[in-house]
Amino acid sequence: MCGIFGFWLNRPLTNTDITMGHQGTQALSHRGPDNQGTWFQTEKGLFWGHTRLSIIDVSPNSHQPMRQNNAILTYNGEIYNYQEIAKQLRADNIKLKTTGDTEVLLQSWMHWGPQCLDKFDGMFAFALYDGNQLHLAVDPFGEKPLYWAETTEGVYFSSEPNPLVDLLNLKPNFSEEHVASFLGLGFLPSPHTGYQGLYRLRPGSHQVWASPQTKTHHIYWHPSEPVGHKGKVQPLSESALDDITDTLTASLKVRLRADVPLGLFLSSGIDSLIVAALAQKELKHNIQTYTVKFPDKDVADESPVAAQAAQFLGLQHTIIDSANDPARTDPNVIFNLFGEANDNITTAAAYQMSLAATNTLKVALTGIGGDEMFYGYNKYDLLYRWRRWLTLPQYLRQGLASNCPSRFPKRWHTLITLLSASDAQRFLASKNAAIFHWLQNLPAFTTISEKYFSNIQAPIELLGRHFDLTHTLPDTFIPAIERGSMRASLEVRTPFLSRNLYNTLAKYDQRAFIAFGSKSVLRRILDRYLAKTITNRPKQGFNYPQSAFLAHFTTRPQIPNVPQTLLQQAWDNKDNHAWQALLIRLAILDHFSTPKTHANTTTKIQCQPTSC
Repeated sequence: MCGIFGFWLNRPLTNTDITMGHQGTQALSHRGPDNQGTWFQTEKGLFWGHTRLSIIDVSPNSHQPMRQNNAILTYNGEIYNYQEIAKQLRADNIKLKTTGDTEVLLQSWMHWGPQCLDKFDGMFAFALYDGNQLHLAVDPFGEKPLYWAETTEGVYFSSEPNPLVDLLNLKPNFSEEHVASFLGLGFLPSPHTGYQGLYRLRPGSHQVWASPQTKTHHIYWHPSEPVGHKGKVQPLSESALDDITDTLTASLKVRLRADVPLGLFLSSGIDSLIVAALAQKELKHNIQTYTVKFPDKDVADESPVAAQAAQFLGLQHTIIDSANDPARTDPNVIFNLFGEANDNITTAAAYQMSLAATNTLKVALTGIGGDEMFYGYNKYDLLYRWRRWLTLPQYLRQGLASNCPSRFPKRWHTLITLLSASDAQRFLASKNAAIFHWLQNLPAFTTISEKYFSNIQAPIELLGRHFDLTHTLPDTFIPAIERGSMRASLEVRTPFLSRNLYNTLAKYDQRAFIAFGSKSVLRRILDRYLAKTITNRPKQGFNYPQSAFLAHFTTRPQIPNVPQTLLQQAWDNKDNHAWQALLIRLAILDHFSTPKTHANTTTKIQCQPTSC
């Protein structure tokens, strides 16, 4: 797990270029405190930088950038099945000099070319120059970030946006469509970042530059579009559960490989509980488990249930008391962790949790992705239960909504909002019920609704999960954990984000994952290993003190492409809990679209790894 930075210019390097390359690499030192390496070739205009967090083959043999003949690689992540691929390479008479996954990646590329991407089970982002072309690639679920920028002089890349924004002096650029996307979703879908000329590589993609200004884009893997089933839905059979369990266990097995201390962040949630159960019961791996306990009363204490589960499984469990750090709700910390507009402010808590764990761990397993893979979010359940209403013709739905009495019971307000939405806007309405009619007044709201939700012919609950897998997960949920953990120099892994697991789940009627209760399939599997008194709990979620974050803002946001009347309406509702998510988005968008206006509220700061 590392940081990568570099560029390919259409001219020879100058001393200024080389200095900038070292500065960009150094800016990512928190991602890789164990070693820092650079390589450059002046005449060809190439600079490659790498900061290393040593996890597999911690010897200097696997330091980067790594060279082989004319190829040069700088790589961030883990190829979990590197041992199996190494056997294939040796069988083809390719000699390996190290015991790590970096050389396996490089030799695989040289042996199989881009087809090796289909062999990898891992999380990765890398830049590879093969002597003629530059290749940038990221893993199928976007677990590892990679940003790139083009200028008149060439192409630049980085694991995080901050080095590119600062060194290239990139300016904010939020179009009407970007504003509507961020206020409706809380993030900008890849490849957009809100900066002129800066892009985020999409999950499962491979980009090739034949020259510093000539590129092609390829998608080597993408979740298949969902297909609705007909007839009566049936629970999955026991053999289907066996199939899923075997696939998830195989995914977990390779993710337990590390040459440094590894543990599991255990919460009271189904996802991390099943990771613990499979590790102990199926793989006989007595994994150490950890729960971070926050003193903040606004954050749920999951340590009692986690400790109970660990005791039941016979696992050694540690509860880490995290200090009540006031910086956790400081907007400057969150702005700096992301380096771009993103409303997932739990990233600061992820940083605090990771920092508390680094005294003991260097790698932590989590249950990230379980909700997306197994339809765990409450909105999927809501959309499924109301599917007969929501699949009525649009004109009929909207007619029903417009004729509902104003004194209709409050519990039906969300349904009425969904009925009033157009076909393309239904999913966004389910995510933003309280503020949906406010969002409808944004100039480009209809445009982004049509762009993301009008092309897939599938039931709304399946469409929602597909969008979350392809956009929400890689563009906000993963970055929140990835940025927070990597700022603390901690690697985070998850067995749920596996192509094999996705393909296994796709074989079955998708309704079976929703129709019998939230995460009913995972619960049935977990019941094989844990007592129901532990597993039979409602979904709790991670609560974050939104009001404490908003308390840092004392003036109304001023955002281009948002009408002043809408901004005033939102500001007038700043004490309304249902509007807080929108107000957070407005505050973040205000900062990133017009950063110089924040002298009286917040100031952009440069955080050090140990203080931010």
